[in-house]
Amino acid sequence: LEELVRFVREGGSGPPSRLADLLALRVERLGTDARRALQAIAVLGDDTSPATLPAVVPEHPDLLHAIDALRTAGMVDDEGGRLRITHPLLREVVLATIPAGVRRELHGAAARVCESLGAPPEVMAVHAYFAQDAFRALVLLDRASALAASRGDDAGAILPLRRGLELARREIFRGELDDPVRAVVIFGRKLGEALARQRLYTDAEGVLREALDLAGPSTADRVRVLAALSRVAFGRERRAEAYVYLSEAQELARKSGRRELLTSLDDLERSFSPP
Repeated sequence: LEELVRFVREGGSGPPSRLADLLALRVERLGTDARRALQAIAVLGDDTSPATLPAVVPEHPDLLHAIDALRTAGMVDDEGGRLRITHPLLREVVLATIPAGVRRELHGAAARVCESLGAPPEVMAVHAYFAQDAFRALVLLDRASALAASRGDDAGAILPLRRGLELARREIFRGELDDPVRAVVIFGRKLGEALARQRLYTDAEGVLREALDLAGPSTADRVRVLAALSRVAFGRERRAEAYVYLSEAQELARKSGRRELLTSLDDLERSFSPP
């Protein structure tokens, strides 16, 4: 209702019936400077310092006037000298309506700004992902997932791995990574393990089977994927299948002479045995 009132006061007529469409129309009707400032704030997120905006949108220097226009429109709040979009739905609409090329550039600029400010890996990973900086994004997404897991946040570890797997799949066709297939195998295996820890066994098995299909016939990656599939099968109470995967992994590890893999597989086998 508030958005409808604002739309009418701004001279709009024939408002859309859906709230998201109404928000998108209001954003579209903003001046160029205000719209670009709003896009930059949406990309940078809540608690945005006005001092960081010129580095993200340097081609629009009149940011003070733009921010005043956004405050008047009720789209941005200024709390303690920090800027934030007034509602999460508005932020989602703004991000969804940014042209793909423009959003890539904004996230690239935001990544440079955040790096200079010492932002945490989780923030840097998001910007690198949407900037389509494939190698850097994969490194940061893997690190962000590991940090979440180290805090016992297995659910929080899943999203970075999903994004990493999606990006690695995309790179098979784009060709910007030296070995995108191995990246798919690694992120698929790690995502499968994270899903299994959440007892999401069906999803885990799906991504692990994809990784197994792409893994080399006698590589350490294949051994690790087989071990992960063994854990999933055991979690689904399919013990015979679990031992089949485990036996194949052990045989490959013996042939490769990888003692650390054999040790981890022996530990896995002992965990399957009743106390």
